[in-house]
Amino acid sequence: MRKLLGFAALLAAVAACDSNSPTALPPQLSNVIQSTTLLNVDDAFSAVAEVLPSFGGLSYDAAGNIQVFMRPPYDEAQTVAVLTEFLTERSSPYESKSFQWRFVTAQYTWPELLAIRRAVSPLTVTSGFVYLDADESNNRVTIAVSNAEAERYIRSAITVSGIDERAIGFIRLGPMVPMTTLRERIRPIPAGFVTGWQYPGISSECTHGFNVRRAPDDGYIYFLMNDHCSGARATVDGTTYYQPYTGPLQDVIGTEVVDPGYFDNNSDPACEVGFVCRYSDANLVRYSVSASGFGDLLPGN
Repeated sequence: MRKLLGFAALLAAVAACDSNSPTALPPQLSNVIQSTTLLNVDDAFSAVAEVLPSFGGLSYDAAGNIQVFMRPPYDEAQTVAVLTEFLTERSSPYESKSFQWRFVTAQYTWPELLAIRRAVSPLTVTSGFVYLDADESNNRVTIAVSNAEAERYIRSAITVSGIDERAIGFIRLGPMVPMTTLRERIRPIPAGFVTGWQYPGISSECTHGFNVRRAPDDGYIYFLMNDHCSGARATVDGTTYYQPYTGPLQDVIGTEVVDPGYFDNNSDPACEVGFVCRYSDANLVRYSVSASGFGDLLPGN
Protein backbone atom coordinates (compact mmCIF):
# COMPACT_ATOMS: atom_id res chain seq x y z
CA MET A 1 0.00 0.00 0.00
CA ARG A 2 1.36 3.38 -1.00
CA LYS A 3 2.14 5.64 1.97
CA LEU A 4 1.05 9.26 1.63
CA LEU A 5 3.83 11.16 3.35
CA GLY A 6 3.75 14.49 5.07
CA PHE A 7 0.18 14.82 6.30
CA ALA A 8 0.58 13.72 9.89
CA ALA A 9 3.29 16.33 10.40
CA LEU A 10 0.91 19.01 9.15
CA LEU A 11 -1.87 18.48 11.67
CA ALA A 12 -0.44 21.24 13.83
CA ALA A 13 -0.29 23.54 10.82
CA VAL A 14 -3.99 22.94 10.16
CA ALA A 15 -4.82 23.73 13.78
CA ALA A 16 -2.95 27.01 13.37
CA CYS A 17 -5.17 28.17 10.49
CA ASP A 18 -6.98 31.42 11.21
CA SER A 19 -10.61 30.38 11.70
CA ASN A 20 -11.72 33.85 10.61
CA SER A 21 -9.91 33.50 7.27
CA PRO A 22 -10.86 30.05 5.94
CA THR A 23 -8.93 30.46 2.68
CA ALA A 24 -5.56 31.16 4.35
CA LEU A 25 -3.53 27.94 4.42
CA PRO A 26 0.09 27.52 5.50
CA PRO A 27 2.24 27.21 2.33
CA GLN A 28 3.48 23.75 3.36
CA LEU A 29 -0.06 22.43 3.72
CA SER A 30 -1.03 23.99 0.40
CA ASN A 31 1.86 22.19 -1.31
CA VAL A 32 0.84 18.82 0.14
CA ILE A 33 -2.79 19.26 -0.87
CA GLN A 34 -1.56 20.02 -4.39
CA SER A 35 0.24 16.67 -4.36
CA THR A 36 -3.14 14.88 -4.30
CA THR A 37 -4.04 16.13 -7.79
CA LEU A 38 -3.04 12.93 -9.60
CA LEU A 39 -4.39 10.48 -7.01
CA ASN A 40 -7.64 8.61 -7.53
CA VAL A 41 -10.55 9.83 -5.43
CA ASP A 42 -10.22 7.17 -2.72
CA ASP A 43 -6.53 7.87 -2.16
CA ALA A 44 -7.04 11.63 -2.33
CA PHE A 45 -9.82 11.47 0.28
CA SER A 46 -7.56 9.32 2.45
CA ALA A 47 -4.96 12.07 2.26
CA VAL A 48 -7.53 14.68 3.26
CA ALA A 49 -8.57 12.48 6.18
CA GLU A 50 -5.01 12.47 7.51
CA VAL A 51 -5.22 16.25 7.70
CA LEU A 52 -8.89 16.31 8.81
CA PRO A 53 -9.40 13.16 10.95
CA SER A 54 -13.19 13.74 11.14
CA PHE A 55 -13.59 13.76 7.34
CA GLY A 56 -16.08 11.24 5.93
CA GLY A 57 -16.30 12.23 2.26
CA LEU A 58 -17.72 15.00 0.09
CA SER A 59 -19.77 15.33 -3.06
CA TYR A 60 -22.00 17.76 -4.91
CA ASP A 61 -25.63 17.43 -3.82
CA ALA A 62 -28.67 17.70 -6.12
CA ALA A 63 -28.70 21.49 -5.76
CA GLY A 64 -25.06 21.78 -6.82
CA ASN A 65 -23.80 22.60 -3.34
CA ILE A 66 -20.87 20.85 -1.69
CA GLN A 67 -22.00 18.28 0.85
CA VAL A 68 -19.30 17.48 3.40
CA PHE A 69 -19.54 14.62 5.89
CA MET A 70 -17.71 15.41 9.14
CA ARG A 71 -17.86 13.59 12.47
CA PRO A 72 -17.92 15.93 15.47
CA PRO A 73 -15.94 17.55 16.88
CA TYR A 74 -14.38 19.54 14.05
CA ASP A 75 -13.57 23.14 13.18
CA GLU A 76 -15.74 24.28 10.28
CA ALA A 77 -13.45 27.14 9.19
CA GLN A 78 -10.37 24.91 9.13
CA THR A 79 -12.33 22.28 7.19
CA VAL A 80 -13.41 24.82 4.58
CA ALA A 81 -9.82 26.05 4.26
CA VAL A 82 -8.44 22.59 3.54
CA LEU A 83 -11.27 21.51 1.24
CA THR A 84 -11.24 24.76 -0.72
CA GLU A 85 -7.58 24.18 -1.55
CA PHE A 86 -8.24 20.51 -2.30
CA LEU A 87 -11.15 21.18 -4.67
CA THR A 88 -9.40 24.04 -6.43
CA GLU A 89 -6.48 21.74 -7.22
CA ARG A 90 -8.60 18.84 -8.44
CA SER A 91 -11.39 20.66 -10.30
CA SER A 92 -10.66 23.62 -12.56
CA PRO A 93 -14.32 24.80 -12.72
CA TYR A 94 -14.47 24.90 -8.92
CA GLU A 95 -13.49 28.55 -8.46
CA SER A 96 -16.20 29.80 -10.79
CA LYS A 97 -19.04 27.81 -9.23
CA SER A 98 -21.61 29.46 -7.01
CA PHE A 99 -22.46 27.09 -4.17
CA GLN A 100 -22.91 26.73 -0.44
CA TRP A 101 -21.13 24.39 1.93
CA ARG A 102 -23.52 21.88 3.52
CA PHE A 103 -22.12 20.02 6.51
CA VAL A 104 -23.66 16.66 7.38
CA THR A 105 -22.87 14.61 10.47
CA ALA A 106 -20.78 11.61 9.48
CA GLN A 107 -21.23 8.25 11.14
CA TYR A 108 -17.98 6.98 9.66
CA THR A 109 -14.68 8.58 8.77
CA TRP A 110 -13.26 7.99 5.32
CA PRO A 111 -10.61 5.48 6.55
CA GLU A 112 -13.36 3.58 8.39
CA LEU A 113 -15.42 3.34 5.19
CA LEU A 114 -12.43 2.01 3.27
CA ALA A 115 -11.78 -0.57 6.01
CA ILE A 116 -15.42 -1.71 5.86
CA ARG A 117 -15.25 -1.94 2.08
CA ARG A 118 -12.15 -4.12 2.31
CA ALA A 119 -13.86 -6.39 4.84
CA VAL A 120 -17.00 -6.71 2.69
CA SER A 121 -15.19 -7.35 -0.59
CA PRO A 122 -14.58 -11.12 -0.17
CA LEU A 123 -18.25 -11.57 0.79
CA THR A 124 -19.56 -10.33 -2.57
CA VAL A 125 -18.43 -13.25 -4.72
CA THR A 126 -21.81 -14.30 -6.06
CA SER A 127 -23.80 -14.12 -9.28
CA GLY A 128 -25.64 -10.84 -9.45
CA PHE A 129 -23.01 -8.71 -7.71
CA VAL A 130 -22.26 -5.55 -9.74
CA TYR A 131 -19.91 -3.29 -7.76
CA LEU A 132 -18.75 -2.24 -4.29
CA ASP A 133 -18.03 1.39 -3.39
CA ALA A 134 -17.02 3.58 -0.46
CA ASP A 135 -19.73 6.09 -1.25
CA GLU A 136 -18.80 9.72 -0.60
CA SER A 137 -22.38 10.86 -1.33
CA ASN A 138 -24.00 9.14 1.65
CA ASN A 139 -21.17 8.16 4.04
CA ARG A 140 -21.89 4.48 3.56
CA VAL A 141 -20.47 1.49 1.71
CA THR A 142 -22.72 0.93 -1.30
CA ILE A 143 -23.21 -2.52 -2.80
CA ALA A 144 -24.84 -2.71 -6.22
CA VAL A 145 -26.58 -5.96 -7.14
CA SER A 146 -28.72 -6.98 -10.10
CA ASN A 147 -31.20 -9.23 -8.28
CA ALA A 148 -32.79 -9.92 -4.89
CA GLU A 149 -31.05 -13.27 -4.49
CA ALA A 150 -27.62 -11.64 -4.62
CA GLU A 151 -28.67 -9.06 -2.02
CA ARG A 152 -29.95 -11.76 0.34
CA TYR A 153 -26.75 -13.76 -0.02
CA ILE A 154 -24.46 -10.78 0.67
CA ARG A 155 -26.62 -9.48 3.55
CA SER A 156 -26.48 -12.88 5.21
CA ALA A 157 -22.71 -13.08 4.82
CA ILE A 158 -22.30 -9.60 6.31
CA THR A 159 -24.48 -10.53 9.29
CA VAL A 160 -22.45 -13.66 9.99
CA SER A 161 -19.16 -11.73 9.65
CA GLY A 162 -20.08 -9.19 12.31
CA ILE A 163 -19.46 -6.21 10.03
CA ASP A 164 -21.44 -3.11 11.02
CA GLU A 165 -24.58 -3.52 8.93
CA ARG A 166 -25.57 0.12 9.49
CA ALA A 167 -22.65 1.11 7.26
CA ILE A 168 -24.00 -0.86 4.29
CA GLY A 169 -26.49 0.24 1.64
CA PHE A 170 -27.76 -1.72 -1.35
CA ILE A 171 -28.86 -0.43 -4.75
CA ARG A 172 -30.23 -2.34 -7.73
CA LEU A 173 -28.54 -2.07 -11.14
CA GLY A 174 -28.54 -4.11 -14.30
CA PRO A 175 -26.04 -6.97 -14.50
CA MET A 176 -22.52 -6.53 -15.78
CA VAL A 177 -22.32 -7.09 -19.54
CA PRO A 178 -19.06 -8.73 -20.63
CA MET A 179 -17.30 -6.66 -23.29
CA THR A 180 -14.41 -7.78 -25.46
CA THR A 181 -12.94 -4.34 -26.15
CA LEU A 182 -13.82 -0.65 -26.14
CA ARG A 183 -14.18 -0.84 -29.91
CA GLU A 184 -17.59 -2.55 -29.93
CA ARG A 185 -20.94 -1.10 -30.84
CA ILE A 186 -22.74 -0.18 -27.60
CA ARG A 187 -26.01 1.55 -26.71
CA PRO A 188 -26.34 3.71 -24.67
CA ILE A 189 -22.82 5.02 -25.28
CA PRO A 190 -20.67 5.70 -22.21
CA ALA A 191 -17.46 7.69 -22.28
CA GLY A 192 -14.34 5.84 -23.34
CA PHE A 193 -15.63 3.82 -26.31
CA VAL A 194 -14.34 4.28 -29.83
CA THR A 195 -16.28 6.80 -31.93
CA GLY A 196 -15.71 7.51 -35.61
CA TRP A 197 -15.99 10.94 -37.18
CA GLN A 198 -16.37 12.11 -40.75
CA TYR A 199 -16.00 15.41 -42.58
CA PRO A 200 -15.85 15.83 -46.37
CA GLY A 201 -12.53 14.34 -47.40
CA ILE A 202 -11.56 13.28 -43.85
CA SER A 203 -12.54 10.41 -41.55
CA SER A 204 -10.91 8.95 -38.49
CA GLU A 205 -11.52 7.53 -35.01
CA CYS A 206 -11.55 9.12 -31.56
CA THR A 207 -12.59 8.41 -27.97
CA HIS A 208 -16.17 9.11 -26.92
CA GLY A 209 -16.36 11.84 -24.27
CA PHE A 210 -18.76 12.52 -21.42
CA ASN A 211 -22.51 12.61 -21.98
CA VAL A 212 -23.97 15.94 -20.84
CA ARG A 213 -27.03 18.15 -20.82
CA ARG A 214 -27.00 21.90 -21.40
CA ALA A 215 -28.08 24.42 -18.80
CA PRO A 216 -30.84 25.38 -19.03
CA ASP A 217 -31.97 21.95 -20.21
CA ASP A 218 -33.21 22.11 -23.82
CA GLY A 219 -34.47 18.52 -23.87
CA TYR A 220 -31.52 17.12 -25.82
CA ILE A 221 -28.58 15.03 -24.68
CA TYR A 222 -25.10 15.85 -25.94
CA PHE A 223 -21.62 14.45 -25.67
CA LEU A 224 -18.19 16.06 -25.56
CA MET A 225 -15.45 15.19 -28.02
CA ASN A 226 -11.86 16.29 -28.54
CA ASP A 227 -11.96 19.22 -30.94
CA HIS A 228 -9.04 17.78 -32.88
CA CYS A 229 -11.49 14.99 -33.76
CA SER A 230 -13.46 17.27 -36.07
CA GLY A 231 -13.08 18.62 -39.58
CA ALA A 232 -12.05 22.17 -38.72
CA ARG A 233 -10.97 23.17 -35.24
CA ALA A 234 -12.63 26.17 -33.56
CA THR A 235 -15.38 26.18 -36.19
CA VAL A 236 -18.86 24.63 -36.20
CA ASP A 237 -18.45 22.59 -39.35
CA GLY A 238 -21.15 19.92 -39.08
CA THR A 239 -18.74 17.01 -38.48
CA THR A 240 -20.75 13.77 -38.27
CA TYR A 241 -20.03 11.18 -35.56
CA TYR A 242 -20.58 7.43 -35.64
CA GLN A 243 -20.28 4.65 -33.10
CA PRO A 244 -18.32 2.53 -33.43
CA TYR A 245 -17.07 3.41 -36.93
CA THR A 246 -17.87 5.65 -39.86
CA GLY A 247 -19.92 4.19 -42.69
CA PRO A 248 -23.24 2.55 -41.79
CA LEU A 249 -26.08 5.07 -41.52
CA GLN A 250 -27.53 3.15 -38.58
CA ASP A 251 -24.36 3.99 -36.64
CA VAL A 252 -24.67 7.78 -37.05
CA ILE A 253 -24.99 9.19 -33.52
CA GLY A 254 -24.65 12.97 -33.77
CA THR A 255 -23.45 16.21 -35.32
CA GLU A 256 -21.19 18.92 -33.94
CA VAL A 257 -23.18 21.95 -32.74
CA VAL A 258 -20.75 23.98 -30.58
CA ASP A 259 -17.06 24.60 -31.27
CA PRO A 260 -15.79 27.88 -29.73
CA GLY A 261 -13.56 30.03 -31.89
CA TYR A 262 -10.03 31.17 -31.14
CA PHE A 263 -9.28 34.46 -29.39
CA ASP A 264 -6.14 36.59 -29.15
CA ASN A 265 -4.54 38.91 -26.61
CA ASN A 266 -6.82 41.77 -27.63
CA SER A 267 -9.83 39.73 -26.52
CA ASP A 268 -8.29 38.08 -23.45
CA PRO A 269 -4.94 39.06 -21.86
CA ALA A 270 -4.50 35.45 -20.73
CA CYS A 271 -3.54 34.70 -24.34
CA GLU A 272 0.06 35.62 -25.11
CA VAL A 273 0.70 38.29 -27.71
CA GLY A 274 1.20 36.77 -31.13
CA PHE A 275 -0.85 33.64 -30.39
CA VAL A 276 -4.44 32.55 -30.79
CA CYS A 277 -5.92 30.59 -27.89
CA ARG A 278 -8.78 28.49 -26.58
CA TYR A 279 -9.58 27.21 -23.10
CA SER A 280 -10.23 23.63 -24.19
CA ASP A 281 -9.66 21.07 -26.90
CA ALA A 282 -13.34 20.16 -26.85
CA ASN A 283 -16.48 20.51 -28.94
CA LEU A 284 -20.11 19.66 -28.25
CA VAL A 285 -22.06 17.11 -30.27
CA ARG A 286 -25.84 16.66 -30.12
CA TYR A 287 -27.13 13.12 -30.30
CA SER A 288 -29.12 12.67 -33.51
CA VAL A 289 -31.62 10.10 -32.22
CA SER A 290 -33.99 9.79 -29.27
CA ALA A 291 -32.25 10.04 -25.92
CA SER A 292 -34.23 7.00 -24.79
CA GLY A 293 -31.77 4.80 -26.64
CA PHE A 294 -28.62 6.90 -26.73
CA GLY A 295 -26.37 8.79 -24.40
CA ASP A 296 -27.84 8.02 -21.01
CA LEU A 297 -26.05 9.85 -18.23
CA LEU A 298 -24.39 6.93 -16.52
CA PRO A 299 -23.74 6.94 -12.75
CA GLY A 300 -20.13 7.55 -11.81
CA ASN A 301 -17.94 7.27 -8.77
